[in-house]
Amino acid sequence: MIPAHDDEKIIGLILKNINGNGTVEDRDTLETWLSESDENKALYTKLYAIITINESSNEESDKAISRINAMIDGYDTAKRHYSSIFKKIGRICAAVAAVIIFACGVFSLIHEFSASETWLTASNDSQETKTIQMADGTKAFLRSGTTIRYSVTGKSSVRSVFLNGEAFFDVNHNAEKPFIVHTKDISVKVLGTAFSVSSKRDGIEPTSVILERGCVKILSPEGYGMVTLKPDQRAVYNADTEDLDVDTFKAKPYLVQKYSLQTIENATLSEIISIIETDYGISISCENLSDTTRYNVDYKKTSKVEDIVRVIEIMTGKQLTIKK
Repeated sequence: MIPAHDDEKIIGLILKNINGNGTVEDRDTLETWLSESDENKALYTKLYAIITINESSNEESDKAISRINAMIDGYDTAKRHYSSIFKKIGRICAAVAAVIIFACGVFSLIHEFSASETWLTASNDSQETKTIQMADGTKAFLRSGTTIRYSVTGKSSVRSVFLNGEAFFDVNHNAEKPFIVHTKDISVKVLGTAFSVSSKRDGIEPTSVILERGCVKILSPEGYGMVTLKPDQRAVYNADTEDLDVDTFKAKPYLVQKYSLQTIENATLSEIISIIETDYGISISCENLSDTTRYNVDYKKTSKVEDIVRVIEIMTGKQLTIKK
């Protein structure tokens, strides 16, 4: 039996087993540890796969890592705990020649910032939520005291945002350009989704990610995938212990409370109008509500209803009339 805190010994046994130079006692101890939990099996599988893909191309490596992460994320439990062994594995992998391809690929993805990029810094010094519309169509809702830095030229193959504070992002889908939010501890990688990130440099509170819709991958400080979140899940990363916890968390009530934000997903124009009418206590008429196209809409409940209706008109091509 291996003590729960003896991560270094566990990693040593895994490496011995992979290299084929462990003793019978080492093998028996490792098998006992593997039988204790699905998490242990996932950790072993992840390290084994990373070390043995050194002969693969970058594309093949990415596919292998994606399959591994998908398998690990398949453990469907209400609350999951990922120990600091993830980070220790990352450190070992960074030093093993077999994973140079993998490491370089990830770091180039995260740090690919073109010298010709133009960066803009936006801060919210008010007490109200501030909305930022990015060049790619992504919207960021900044809570009080939050600062973000993002590219306004979009010349890089990655859309990167650096966050200090708390913000909700509704990311415009672009499969060719992943969207990555970098915090002081972890990064969040997406293609198109809506999620909240809270991370402050003072380090008083752990970094957290709350997913409303879509899919996001949590990246470790070294740049490898730790876990993929599903809608209505929250990931909390403690930098002091290097632990990551994932639990079920209702995103919509949180967004309403923290951002005064109404998020409408996959709704028809008729359904959108009904929600706006309820929020503002008004009536909205439209000549043609037979349109079955479905839309995603975000708006602050503190916004003027006229502004919201104007956005809906532009989005749908329909003319709406407000009856107060």
